[in-house]
Parts: sequence; C-alpha cells; structure tokens
Amino acid sequence: MILMVAACAGPSESRAPTESASPPASFNGEWETCPDKPGWDCNTIAVPWDYRDQRRYGDIELQVVRHPAGKPKDRLGALLWNPGGPGAAAIDDIDESLFSRGILDHFDIVTFTPRGTAVSGLACPDGTGSFISERDGLLPSLLDRADTEHWYAKIAEFNRACALAMGDKATLIGTWQTAADMDVIRRALGEERVSFLGYSYGGRLGQVYAHRFGAHLRALVMDSPGETQGDIGQYAQGKGEAFANRFRALDLLCGYQAKRRWCGLGAEPTSVYAETLVRLIDGDLSITPAVTPDKFTMLMIDAMPDTQPETMKEAAAALRAATRGSAGPLIRLVEGDDDDSLDQTVEPDASGTESGPASDYREDDALVAINCADSATRPDLQAIMRTTETIAAEHPDSALYAGSLAGLCVDWPLGSDPIGPATADLEAQVLIVKAKGDPQTAPGAANLNATAFEKPVVLTWNGFKHGVTGTGAAPCVDDAVTAYLLDPAAPIEADACTR
Repeated sequence: MILMVAACAGPSESRAPTESASPPASFNGEWETCPDKPGWDCNTIAVPWDYRDQRRYGDIELQVVRHPAGKPKDRLGALLWNPGGPGAAAIDDIDESLFSRGILDHFDIVTFTPRGTAVSGLACPDGTGSFISERDGLLPSLLDRADTEHWYAKIAEFNRACALAMGDKATLIGTWQTAADMDVIRRALGEERVSFLGYSYGGRLGQVYAHRFGAHLRALVMDSPGETQGDIGQYAQGKGEAFANRFRALDLLCGYQAKRRWCGLGAEPTSVYAETLVRLIDGDLSITPAVTPDKFTMLMIDAMPDTQPETMKEAAAALRAATRGSAGPLIRLVEGDDDDSLDQTVEPDASGTESGPASDYREDDALVAINCADSATRPDLQAIMRTTETIAAEHPDSALYAGSLAGLCVDWPLGSDPIGPATADLEAQVLIVKAKGDPQTAPGAANLNATAFEKPVVLTWNGFKHGVTGTGAAPCVDDAVTAYLLDPAAPIEADACTR
C-alpha cells in the first residue's frame, strides 16, 4: 500500500544495489498440478537472500503458481500478478475469476509468494502480537501528548523486539529485492519480456520493477496504487483522506430514502459515529467488550473495506449496536471472532504485550517489515503528533487511526535499499486505474504515480472501491485493461469510465 521515497541523504539514500553476478534462473522441478487449485500449476524457485553477497545467507525458496494460456497458439507471454499488501502471500489470493476471457486465453498468468511472506515469512516473537493490535490497545488519543508518548515508547519497544527476532534479514525483504526476484522468475520462465498487473502495493512493486528492469516489461497495469513520493507522514495523511471516503459512502447510501430503513442512523451516520466516539473519549459510554477510542475508530473504518451496499448495511448495524454499548457485532464483523472470543477482554499487560486469544500475525509482521525496509524515514514523536493534528483538521473522523500509521517504523532499523524516485522510460504506455472514492489510498496517488512515466494513462472510475480490475464492479475498467494488455500500443480512452 505504501511506496515511500527516500527523503534524506547519507547512508539511507536510495540507490541501485551493487549486485554480484545474476543468480541462476531455473525452477526447482517440473511444473505439477496444484493440489488445491484446479487448472493451476505449482513450482518453486530459489533466489538469493542477499543479491549483493549471494553466499551470505544462501537462498530463499519462493512458491510460484501458473495458469497456462487457454489458447497456446495465440499466447502473448506471461502476465505476472500481485494482489497488494505488502504481506499477502499472493498465491492464496489469485483466482481465474479475476481475469477476463481475453486475458485467460492469451497469457500464462503467474504469481509468487513475495519474500517475507508465507513459508519464507519472518515473524515477530510469539505473544508480541502485531503492530496493529499493539497500537489498538494502547492509544486513547493521538492528540494528547502524554498518551502519545506512552504509545510511542510501546511501539518502539515492540518494533525493536520484532526487528531483533528477524535479524539482518528484516532489511532484505523490501520491494527492491522482490523486484529482483520477479526478474529471476521472468528468466526462469524463458520470457524476454513480461506484462504485470498489480493492485495497491502491487503497483509499487510494478513501478520498481519498471525502474530496475524496464527493458523486460511489455505492459504495466497499476490498479489503486498508493503514493509513490512522500514519507510515512504523507502516507498517513493520504490514509486520512482515503478513510474519509468510507464515511462519505456510508452517508450517501443512508441518505437515499429507500436505504434509511436498513441504515437506522438517519441521513448522516457519520455524525452518529462522531458522537459515539466523543462519548467514548469522555467516558460517557460503557461499551462491551471494552475498546479504546482508537480501537473503535479502527474497527469502524475496517468495517467498510469495499463500500459496497451490503458491506455498508453490515457496518451500519454494527454502529447501531455500538451506540447501545455493544462492540461485539463490530469486532465480529472486522475480525471474524466467534462469540466465545468476544467474551475475553484483551488488555495490554505490564510488558506491553497482549493477553487473551492467541492469533497468527505473520501477514501484519510482514507488512511492517516490508514497508519499513522500503522507507528511509523514521518519524519522531513530534512529527507523528504534527501529522495527526494535520489529519484531524481535515478528516477528524479518521484522524486517530490514520495518524497512528505515521508511527509504523518507529525505531525500526533502516532497510538496505529504501525506495527512491522510481521513474521509468518504458516503450509502452502505462495504465493506472483509480476509483474516485478509493477507501484505501489517497485520491491523488494515481496522478502522482503517473509523473514517473513518459506515457501514462490514468483511467478513473466514478465509484467507491480499492482494487477495481476483475471484480465485476466496473466492466468499463475490465474492458480497458484487457484491451491494453492485448495491445499496449493501442489508444486508451482515459474518460471511458467517467462518462
């Protein structure tokens, strides 16, 4: 979701790695039918942990899956795919239904587990939790200095413990290295050039690949990409804007007369949410299971991940329950906990870790580690508070959650290759897809990404969604993406989905 540009010079300044000779590029065995994915083939490939010193840590094994082109005689090569994250294992998320018939017929569709995820994952110590859950239980208000100082110290302690457990490898799982892995896979596939489709963080991966290996890129689609220029504070501000779109979508749906009955919150449910939050902060609302104001904010935002009507209906019902003192429906909706787990209050213990039901936080651990490996910025306490105040001035409904994201990399060690300006002069056009009401990335991120390319086309869809291609939400987007991948040189109508 984030692509941070190096904002300072010196040792952490972004630069092209000085790598040793290209590693071997061959799969570890023959392609075999995936046991749990009919129609897909499975394989593995070994890539070096450290491209500068390939003997330092040896190899890391990545899982690769492939869906062969339906019409081999009309095959246009391989389409590499990434669902975002970072931290998603990718092979668990890919499915034929995400691709049009034209794409399935003409491309071998390939994805792989990025380093730092799945079996190659690096995890924080058992019982530490995750950055997200650690943050949730610690922070009544980012706008209160004493509370923020307490939170800052705890997050720093948590990050240091995670980084210590991961060791030096934590600095080697950034996007710079994953792009190099992707090129090893390209060579193993026997392709001179590949096409790429990436969602959210996948756009960052595609852009870095274009920067490093642009001569081998036939076509590039970036769907709902995050910012490509800015530090973590700017990223958090962008999240504040994006999260505001979720509340706007809820207001719009509840504002329609036909929807008010199921909404049950009047025409402006955002006002109901704001009043409930104030009651929590002031101690005027007793809610069970107990949640802090920050946790309540996060739950409410995460209850609206795609802003579709059915999702909004469930979020409205959960908010109604919260106004009556029950957080159970909201927690169940977001976290999928069963009834028994909701009866176990999770509280930070004296060491800052959580007691209560155990969970596997590997994906969250990878999200923090990869983002921090990519970032050259480490905000201090004052910077985080300034960022939160800026967000609160424009988007008070999401300030507590978005502001806390500015502390993502507190006391995390600098990565080996923080991402710098990833410009690329590609032969073909680059297609960037964005939704006007994207609930996850900043509204201006797609246009900012476009400045990195010579021939960008930003295709805007008038809807509320993060990750549009292949979801069925916007047939005009699916048609445009298919046409572009089949012929990257063909004209693209940037206003095709806004008419």
